[in-house]
Amino acid sequence: MPPALPRAGVHNARLVQCLAALGLAAPAAAATADPLGLQLGGWLDWTQAGEVAQALETRWDDVPPPTPLQLQRARWSLAAVPQVRRELGDALGGVVKGRPTPGAGLPRPGPGTTLEDMADYSPYRQHAFGQQRTLQARLDELRAQLRGHLSRMGPSGAQMAALDAAWQTALAPREHQLLSMLPPLLGDRYEALRQEHLAALQADPGRPDGPTHWLAPGAWLARFAADLNEVMQAELALRLEPLEGLASALRHEIETRR
Repeated sequence: MPPALPRAGVHNARLVQCLAALGLAAPAAAATADPLGLQLGGWLDWTQAGEVAQALETRWDDVPPPTPLQLQRARWSLAAVPQVRRELGDALGGVVKGRPTPGAGLPRPGPGTTLEDMADYSPYRQHAFGQQRTLQARLDELRAQLRGHLSRMGPSGAQMAALDAAWQTALAPREHQLLSMLPPLLGDRYEALRQEHLAALQADPGRPDGPTHWLAPGAWLARFAADLNEVMQAELALRLEPLEGLASALRHEIETRR
């Protein structure tokens, strides 16, 4: 039986639903989930909790209102959010020159590779880890930019920026621990599809096989590529949530100064 998902009150999240649909996790009953506050309490140590509390309690009255140039630069960063979302989504989905290209970027088996050789999942695990590193680097950079702009939007913006920085520092280890489980977990799906293809070959020895066939539409490796893309797109959506919150707060601060 697949392992139960961590009960953090997010059972309807896209990533959780995606893993459950692939048989990689068993969704826990939302009714029995612990309150989110209790979960957060278990994730933070005293130092991290103190930093969050300090961000909430500190007065930021000495932060001046933004200058016109600062407002314009903030608008430019806001415009970058949907652009970065689109670029990362296209890169994960193998979109080349505006056209979806199944398996683009995925490690490709060379001529003469056998299905037994493909039992080695490590190239695909490293590929997934590489995609995660790309997401984290690009989104951390944009998050820092948005937070920097928000910190210059007067007292309320400065407080929200400080709070976001404290939460990111506090939750980053937990996030890394959980998301780093995804590439190895996807190995179970990879092996299940490979075994399914092997069983089909044994039932029909005349069935086309070989590297040139594995990435054809509906073939086992093409299906894995699609599943990997679905999981990574869900991870992208999850990683974007704090940025979208910052963008919403920054947009509000800008609009109040028109």
